[in-house]
Amino acid sequence: MNKTQLLIAASLFIHAAHAPVARADEAAFPELSEQAYVEAVLAAHPALRETRAACSIAESERDAVLWSTVPEVALQARYTRLSSLPERFRTLTFPGAPPESAVTLPQVLDNFALRATVVVPLTDSLVRWSLSAPAASLSVEACEESEQAIRDRVAFEARVTFLSYRRAWLALEIAGRARDVADLQVRVAELDLEAGRSSPADVLLLRGSALDRRESVARAAVEVESGLTALSVFVPGLAQAPLPVVGPLPEDALAPRRSALEDASIRAANAQVEAALLLETEASLALVPRVSLIAAGDVSAPSARAFGATDLTAVPTWELTAQLEWSLSSLTVGSSARRRAQAESAAARARLEQATSESSRAKRETELRVGSSDELRRLAKARSELARRLAEHRRAELERGVTTITDVIAAESAHLAAELGELDAETELRLALARRELEGGAR
Repeated sequence: MNKTQLLIAASLFIHAAHAPVARADEAAFPELSEQAYVEAVLAAHPALRETRAACSIAESERDAVLWSTVPEVALQARYTRLSSLPERFRTLTFPGAPPESAVTLPQVLDNFALRATVVVPLTDSLVRWSLSAPAASLSVEACEESEQAIRDRVAFEARVTFLSYRRAWLALEIAGRARDVADLQVRVAELDLEAGRSSPADVLLLRGSALDRRESVARAAVEVESGLTALSVFVPGLAQAPLPVVGPLPEDALAPRRSALEDASIRAANAQVEAALLLETEASLALVPRVSLIAAGDVSAPSARAFGATDLTAVPTWELTAQLEWSLSSLTVGSSARRRAQAESAAARARLEQATSESSRAKRETELRVGSSDELRRLAKARSELARRLAEHRRAELERGVTTITDVIAAESAHLAAELGELDAETELRLALARRELEGGAR
């Protein structure tokens, strides 16, 4: 193979480097798509399991509040065996009457009773239905929105990890092809040196360039291994670096947009504020007296209300009570509870205000970042194309003998840097789009 043929082969390698991924042994690498990786992380991340458990706790507390509004029903069955009293303690004597006129009361030693009580706490039930239950439901809603916010955050971090790994993978691909080109150029120069068409200095320059390319490959390989370690946290069993697969950038995703949608964290903060306001009102109402209705039915043998019972005759009785209750602790402890509820409500409103402000600022910054990243990607792509064409011209000029090998090395180094810059710009754009989706602007 002569010098021209080898240069043509090197040029083909440079053109191949311009493609996103192109390997002859590509089929030997397992594919891993961005979506599949995100789903795997969401399925295995412990933060989501913890949040789901917290939501289950909130749901159980809501159910407990709802059940507490049901009137309390209590059933009691009782059997009592009494000790026998001596007769003198059960004998009634009348003043001035003869002793034989004394009356001895009988005694029933076995006692049976069945009692049912229904308590309707009117004040507490009204407060729980109107305040406690809605507050508990809002707490569940806030927990579910927080779970969604954490899910969005975990998905975003997974995409960052995947895109960082993809950037390292493609950088290794580019560096590897540039190394192959440099090795071919060294071989060409060595053949020219043997034929007397090149100088030892040219060979040394090209060998130095080839060493630089090998160093770039080694550095990129370390980045790939680091990215693979990060991927393996939630996708274990990756024996070798998988081929990262992403979808094309949708054109409509690059258009500027102004979204009025709130992200999940803002919705969670809103629900927390509403729940805190209800609990504040509930704490204030705890200071007033409580009214309850109590209904009870009793079947006992003998009955305490039946005078002179001589046998186990069951007597049904009932009672109905209206009760007004207030205690000093309602004022002392209740006042402290009300101040705490007021402070928690104020803190919730402050958190909502801060979250809303930060979200609005972050959305504006993200929109600016998406627009600038897209423009930088277009510029980087144009710069990469210019660098590729310059490298081709320099090689052609070297073939005609009108330039030096130093100029060729500089042009190819610039081409390699431009390709890596284009890769970085595309990665930044994908990260900016992922962040916009996290913040609710792409929903």
